[in-house]
Amino acid sequence: MKTRSSVIVLINILLLPSLCICQKLVDFESLSLAKQYGAPVGNAPGQIIFTEDGIPVAVQNFKLVEAGETFNFCQVDTAFSGLRAGNSMRINNINLKFDFFGGQGFPAKSVSFEFVDLGGFENVSVNGQQIFAGELTAAPALIAPGVTLSISTTAVQGGIQGTAVLDGTIITLMIGGQEFWLDNIEITTVTSVPENSLPESFRLHQNFPNPFNPETEIRFQLPEASPVVLTIFNIVGHKIHKLVDEQYEAGNHSVRWDGKDGRGNVVSSGVYFYKIQTRTFSQIKKMILLQ
Repeated sequence: MKTRSSVIVLINILLLPSLCICQKLVDFESLSLAKQYGAPVGNAPGQIIFTEDGIPVAVQNFKLVEAGETFNFCQVDTAFSGLRAGNSMRINNINLKFDFFGGQGFPAKSVSFEFVDLGGFENVSVNGQQIFAGELTAAPALIAPGVTLSISTTAVQGGIQGTAVLDGTIITLMIGGQEFWLDNIEITTVTSVPENSLPESFRLHQNFPNPFNPETEIRFQLPEASPVVLTIFNIVGHKIHKLVDEQYEAGNHSVRWDGKDGRGNVVSSGVYFYKIQTRTFSQIKKMILLQ
């Protein structure tokens, strides 16, 4: 499972303004395992239950196929087999609503998510359009005006696992199910940014691509000049490679990791962590190498 936060790439194209390709991730890793939301704990439909990587997530009523609505629960669970390591969200007769515009100030251009479906049916709605209630794989390809939905699946014991991709101008996504696990909601946006603008705060962004093979880019931002140490650790906390140990000026910066340790040996597939340390700031994020 991936870590969260934004990846920013500045692209200067002739005389056009710089573009910010921003990627965010909701993967439930900031939530406590077994944490429950919904009716059993007193949440109300429409209530925001958490915010992850700047994206607010609310619970909503679940539309039944036959008629009417219900409002049950969702719970942070270990990742279902076929999803990546870490947390996932088990959903039972409730919807989760992701507000991309409210969390970013601009809509997403692409959203993908992973799921496991072991029974019952699902709800999906984009940009406040009428809720589709039925098998997610039967949802219309044109899920909202100007937004397409594509789904790929494979069989697992008792059901299916898959990946859904939305393309278009996506303001909100509402998704839920009955025996349904959700994970790794990846949000991509493209906006313009002022030329020569400096960051207002320290930040370590999510590596991109993630998962990756054979290399990935790690970006970070500094509001002021600072010494920077950027280190890679394996899943048990052993230091694998020190990528950066030098002084940087204020601004947006990036380094690439080629999946090798400090001796130049290719490391094995798995979960790794990268940590940034400055004089006044420290942050750790997770990434996945797939050889």
